Amino acid sequence: LPEQVSDWKAAGQLRQKLGDALRSLDSVDPRTRTALARQLKAAIDGLATRLDAHADEVEAAKRRLLTRATILQQQSDGRAVARDARELQTQWTALGQGRRGSDQRLWKEFRAAVDAAFGQLDAARKQRDEQSTAMRTQAENLLAEIEALRDDDAHAAKARLRDIDARW
Repeated sequence: LPEQVSDWKAAGQLRQKLGDALRSLDSVDPRTRTALARQLKAAIDGLATRLDAHADEVEAAKRRLLTRATILQQQSDGRAVARDARELQTQWTALGQGRRGSDQRLWKEFRAAVDAAFGQLDAARKQRDEQSTAMRTQAENLLAEIEALRDDDAHAAKARLRDIDARW
């Protein structure tokens, strides 16, 4: 392998092929089998060390992204949350695969953090909509009262209009 590995998936596949080659040494002459087995084991060990180090780096980077996703819950700007969540997901994908178990666990935590941020935005939007609806209903009720003033005498209508104006 080159010093800098860019295709970690291919490196993992190479590790599998080396393991398969080691298991298939039974058909090789016993005099050369030991030397080949030593070479294959050394290659597997060297590759495993690099793959493990890479998986640790991926996991650490994904934990940092998880922390940033958790912070999204503190933002109130919906556009910024959407933009930042999309950017974090792009970065997550670009990191590639780590260890399967930790990747799946971290992904669930990451999605939960992003979903919670969007959930808070939805709750805030729903609250604003409810307040807007309540204010609209109040305004419509006041307008209905003003309409009803047409039938009152001028003095009573003036007093009720001052009351409506104060509530407006």
